[in-house]
Amino acid sequence: MSAPITRRVLAIYKEADAIVEQRMAATCIAPTCVKGCDACCHQLVALDFASAIALAVAIVASPAWKDRLPELRAKLRDAMQATADLDINDAAARGKYLQLRRPCVLLDETTRTCSVYDARPSPCRHYAVVSDPAHCHFDYTGLVSIVAIGSYIQPQVMLRNLAILEEADLPMLFGAMQTMLLTALDYVRRGDSAIVDLLRAQRPDVALAEDVIEQSTNRAQGGRR
Repeated sequence: MSAPITRRVLAIYKEADAIVEQRMAATCIAPTCVKGCDACCHQLVALDFASAIALAVAIVASPAWKDRLPELRAKLRDAMQATADLDINDAAARGKYLQLRRPCVLLDETTRTCSVYDARPSPCRHYAVVSDPAHCHFDYTGLVSIVAIGSYIQPQVMLRNLAILEEADLPMLFGAMQTMLLTALDYVRRGDSAIVDLLRAQRPDVALAEDVIEQSTNRAQGGRR
């Protein structure tokens, strides 16, 4: 089950990448992100379970991780402590996560680059800065300019991924990357029991995607009144 889901998710990413590239070219926008700048990799990434499965499959096959899975699991469990009380529906709480300065567990500590770059989820691959990269430093107090195209494409990618989960008869979950990824790694290894364990845990950093979408829609409508 994991392999077909992964193939479909990666195909969706490829289509979305092409759309983003075309739109950026049409508007003469060029990202200023540079290799080795890892400021964005300290943000809380929230993703759907299909994206987490694709990440898990890439990790298991990755030369960088396939022999270090126990180490990665330990890192994920440690990272989950930072989101144990975080409401995934609370945008302000997600924003404050950056202040913790916790790097993504998949960030290579030597090269400061993503260790599973080709399988990185939509929030990572469709997020680009167009201001001076120096402004991304933690101590900078000014504004950082971000390409808005990502905010347009990410919901579309998520909805298509949720459709994949529905077809596979899997719960349409959305949550903090560390929690979702650890569950996905367990799912790849032992199947549906991993999802059952997650649901029993009732963690606030994971929710049904439909609830997240509904609350986001309500907030957007409230802001337009």
